[in-house]
Amino acid sequence: MSIKEKSSKERAVLTSLIIGVVSLVPSLIVATKANSIILFADLIRSGSETLSVLLAWLTIRKTAKGELFRYNYGYGKLESMTSMAVAGAMMISFSVILYQVMARMNTPVQLNIGAVTIAIILATGAFALNYWMFLKYKRISKSSPSPIAESQWRLFRFKMFANTCVIVSLGSNIILANYSWAQYIDPLASLILLGFILFSAYSIVSKSVYDLLDRTLEEELQILIIKELATYFDQYSFLHGIRSRRAGGDIFIDILLEFESTLTVGKAQAIADNIKANLEAKIKRSQVMIILASKPLDSL
Repeated sequence: MSIKEKSSKERAVLTSLIIGVVSLVPSLIVATKANSIILFADLIRSGSETLSVLLAWLTIRKTAKGELFRYNYGYGKLESMTSMAVAGAMMISFSVILYQVMARMNTPVQLNIGAVTIAIILATGAFALNYWMFLKYKRISKSSPSPIAESQWRLFRFKMFANTCVIVSLGSNIILANYSWAQYIDPLASLILLGFILFSAYSIVSKSVYDLLDRTLEEELQILIIKELATYFDQYSFLHGIRSRRAGGDIFIDILLEFESTLTVGKAQAIADNIKANLEAKIKRSQVMIILASKPLDSL
């Protein structure tokens, strides 16, 4: 990942954090006044998600100074762990909201129409902001794929859905206020929110757990590496091993080659540089290290 890409990601996450912190204050006030379970659920969701965004920002800040050591796996693992924190925050929200929904179904309450009206206005503004951030992270995810970027655009997609649930639910409560059964709209709308929380959390966890595992490359990429090495088969004397893995959105490849003792270090390095350049050009977001070795991989 380039310095420019990482800087862009850091700015985007910082913007998300600022928006999240600023929005918590009015959300807390309105949720307290309105007696709405979906507003309470939205407040819990916003708080846990803001904490997760803070963790994401701290992760990027923590690893920003490691750019000089570009061949490392730590950044990708930290990104995946941060994405797991986002999913964890969603599951906490899920548990709290489910408990509140069950309680409210048994004992429905009347909503404060004045506070509900303010909440609808705030939710509409939040939807616009979340849509803007969703598009921003989508662009980042396409240009620089990573667990953090993906978890963030999924998060903002969920935020837009949550805003829509809030607007529709509260709007229906105002329009249908004269009907006694309208009191159940609020907890029932919260159930829809629960389903989306569960789905989003599962999507993030399934991908992040996969990224945290030490995976080798797909067979297609392994064949590509072998073909590239075959092109130079007469320029090195022995292949001692290949190891590869993914970390976040990056691919790391170690290749141990032995060269004839009569070959100068400069010429051997030139061949290694050519192999490295060719592989990195053919394998997107790869970082290749050619190691000059005289022993098998397990001996190092």
